[in-house]
Amino acid sequence: GMVVGIGEAWSRYVALTALQDTNRLLQADADRVTRERDVLVETVAENRRLAELLDFRAAIPVPTCGARVIGRSPSRWYQSIMIGRGSEAQAVIDMGVAVAGGVVGTVVKVFPSASVVLLVTDRQSAVPVVVQRTREQGIVEGTLAGRLRMKYLPPSSEIREGDVLLTSGLTASFPKGLTVGTVIRVDHSDGALFPDVEVLPSADLSSIEEVVVFDPSRDSEHVGP
Repeated sequence: GMVVGIGEAWSRYVALTALQDTNRLLQADADRVTRERDVLVETVAENRRLAELLDFRAAIPVPTCGARVIGRSPSRWYQSIMIGRGSEAQAVIDMGVAVAGGVVGTVVKVFPSASVVLLVTDRQSAVPVVVQRTREQGIVEGTLAGRLRMKYLPPSSEIREGDVLLTSGLTASFPKGLTVGTVIRVDHSDGALFPDVEVLPSADLSSIEEVVVFDPSRDSEHVGP
């Protein structure tokens, strides 16, 4: 009887091991399918973003190139991102950077294969803009709160909440007419020389993965040595 008992226990053990192996294989398969689905979802999302970026580039009258965001500044004092395009790919300081949603910032430092882009929300940033509705001009600067403020409007300015601000084209960094932001608050306080105008950036700066870089140098490729 004992031999039979051992035999049965052994065959049960073998069957159980086989079942565990099958389970492991099935689990690995399920993991692989999940991974493949995740990759697919990610690829579809990326393709959609890149298609949007291509449409955006096609609509712009100046030469542009694409770049990936490869880093982000964790600093509270200095709002910047790093893009994977440097001097080896003709990146230069002051090149404008944008996404289909709006202006992102300007290149402030160039390495061989990467560049640092100062975001429009940084306090050191200044972008010449025009109010779409009234055609009044001013400068948009970053604020400590990671928003924007429009400066140098005349005291009599007609600017109001909901107004859209566009690049004025007064600097080489950006072509004219790119969206910079939307006015969310106007404060005409007594004694102030200019109205205090708070602006929300059009581009979602927290989630950008690919950008368009404006390349003013290629406008004049025939000029030079």
